[in-house]
Amino acid sequence: ATKVVSDFPLFVNSNGVTSGAQNGFNAGSYTVSETGQSGYSAVISGDCASNGAVTLTVGDVKSCTITNNDIKPATRTHGFWKNHFRYTSSVYGSSREHNPLIWKICSNTSESTISSRTELFGGFWANIAKTTYGSRRTPLDQARMQLMQQLLATILNHEKFGSGSLDMINNAKSAYCANDRSAILAQATILGAFNESGDSLPFAPNPGKANPILSRISANLAQWNSLP
Repeated sequence: ATKVVSDFPLFVNSNGVTSGAQNGFNAGSYTVSETGQSGYSAVISGDCASNGAVTLTVGDVKSCTITNNDIKPATRTHGFWKNHFRYTSSVYGSSREHNPLIWKICSNTSESTISSRTELFGGFWANIAKTTYGSRRTPLDQARMQLMQQLLATILNHEKFGSGSLDMINNAKSAYCANDRSAILAQATILGAFNESGDSLPFAPNPGKANPILSRISANLAQWNSLP
C-alpha cells in the first residue's frame, strides 16, 4: 500500500514535530529529518539544505519540505527469466520454499500448480500456437499461453524484486482460469507492460550469462498441452 504522511515521523533535531504545524524554536542551528520507509527516497527542500540543516535567527519564520518519492522497483521481461536458467531456478526455488501458494494458478484444479522447475521452464518455452503433439491450440488456449508466459515472469519479478502486487497477480490468475478470451488477452497486455517497466533498472547480484539451451532442454513442454 502507498504510504501516507503519518508513516514518516518528522523531527527537528530529536524533537518530534507534526507535518503542517508551526513550531517555535530558539535561535540556533537545527537539522530537520524523518524516519524513512523502505521503497521511498527523500528529498529535502524549502529553507533547509539538502541534508536538512537550517539556521534560525531571532524572528525567522522558515519552512522545510520533505518529499518522499516511490523508488521504482526493477523488473525483468519473460525473455530474461526464460533464458537465465540458473538465476531463474534460484529465484523459483527460494520462492517455492517460502511462498508456495503464489505458484498455485487455479484453485479448482490441483494440476495448475507450478510445482517444479521443469514445469516453470515448460511454461516459458511452450509453443503458444501448438501442443507438443502438433495439434493447434484453440484461440482460448493460445490466449492462455500468452498470459501464462507473462504471469510466470510477473510472479518471479514479485518474488525477487518485490515489484508488482498480489492483486495484479491474482487478477491475471482469475482471467487465466476463466473462459473470457478478451479478458485473458487484456491481462497479458497489462503484465507484459509491467514486466518491461523496470527492465532497464540495475539489480544485484549479477544474474550471470543467459543459457537458453539449458533452459530449453529442462522444459517440460508436455505439461502445457492441456490447459484449464
